[in-house]
Amino acid sequence: MKIRLIILIFTLFMSSCMTSSKLSKRQLKHIDKSLVGTWVGSEIGVQNKATKREWEMIRNQDGTYIINFKTHYPDYTSERTEEGHWWTKQGFFYEHCNGYKTDIYEYNVVSENEIEFKSIKIQTYYVAESHSFTDKSKEN
Repeated sequence: MKIRLIILIFTLFMSSCMTSSKLSKRQLKHIDKSLVGTWVGSEIGVQNKATKREWEMIRNQDGTYIINFKTHYPDYTSERTEEGHWWTKQGFFYEHCNGYKTDIYEYNVVSENEIEFKSIKIQTYYVAESHSFTDKSKEN
């Protein structure tokens, strides 16, 4: 009887340690609340000189995001959706798309309606050099 009780207590202790360890890792990912919301933006000629790319990104307070892209080529328009997780740390914005590595951007909150980004490390699509873009709040 005592051995069963000791095993049960040990098992509960070990599982609680693993849970708190996982929570600690999640809690280390800071969410800058000024980036939460629905944001839109566009750029011309970044991936290809003859293309215009538009996006609408929803950054949730829980660190998840959904972004819808429209890319306008000379002959057609393509659309795609990307989902993943985001967080901030020391002036950098991290965006992890499911199935890809993490993209890293410097960011600057210009106002409650505008955020500037500069790419540092891009994994999800091909961009030969660093580029900058601005997200504008869709709510305003």
